[in-house]
Order: sequence, then C-alpha cells, then structure tokens
Amino acid sequence: MGLPNVYDDIYKYAKEYIPSKSKYKPLVLKDAPQEMNKFPLVIIKQGDDSLSDESLGKEDPVWRIVFEIETFTMDKKTDEVVARQEITEELVNLVNECFDKYYGLCRRANRPAPNIDANIDRRYLKYDGLVNENKKIFRR
Repeated sequence: MGLPNVYDDIYKYAKEYIPSKSKYKPLVLKDAPQEMNKFPLVIIKQGDDSLSDESLGKEDPVWRIVFEIETFTMDKKTDEVVARQEITEELVNLVNECFDKYYGLCRRANRPAPNIDANIDRRYLKYDGLVNENKKIFRR
C-alpha cells in the first residue's frame, strides 16, 4: 500500500480550524506567497516522511512524519493596537490544538525565527509522529 497521504487531511483540518477559532482570522497556506502582504499568516509544510519500522516480512510499515509550521504576525490596529506577540501566542495555541491535541503529534520545536522585516514576528514550530498504512497516528 505505501505511505498514506495524511498531509492533505491535516492541512485541510488546520485550514478550517485555525481561522474559525482565531480572533485575528489568519490566512493558512501550504507555502509562503510570493509577496507577504496579508497578516497574520500560517504556513504548514510537510517535512520528512521516512520509513521508521516494519516487520521482517515487510508488513505493517510505520513512517515518521514531520510537519513544519511558521507563523507571521504584525501589530494589528483596530480600535486599539494588538501587539504581534499576542497574535503569535494565540496562533501557536491554535496550531497546538490541531497538531498535538487533535492529531496526537509531538511538538519538537517552538521558537522565534529571524525575519528580515523587524515589524513581523515569525515563529517556527515542528511536530512529528508515526503513521501506519491505516492513517493511524502515534506519538513517539
């Protein structure tokens, strides 16, 4: 059968969940746009998907899957100014609700990332886990 495509399922769920729960209505994409002019922005990329384990008869394969997420936020000016760090914190919590709580992946990174524009807060998150042919995800 081979590696199941869980990326599309996870991306679809996150693309619906994160904006619906956020006060700031972020744009959720698979890759960074050519011009970053809409904020907040959440980019969800699939990383490595290597074979992790299988039986001696090459049955019951399990793959390690990795997801790398980046958030980009700017101060939001409405009736009052909302600091970009506050928006980032909300997005990190929503990403965690999707990847950790809902799908059971393990968060391996949550750190600020450098950005050319100092007015943009950029955060890097990394989640991984194991998946079998039936799309069952295991945290390990």
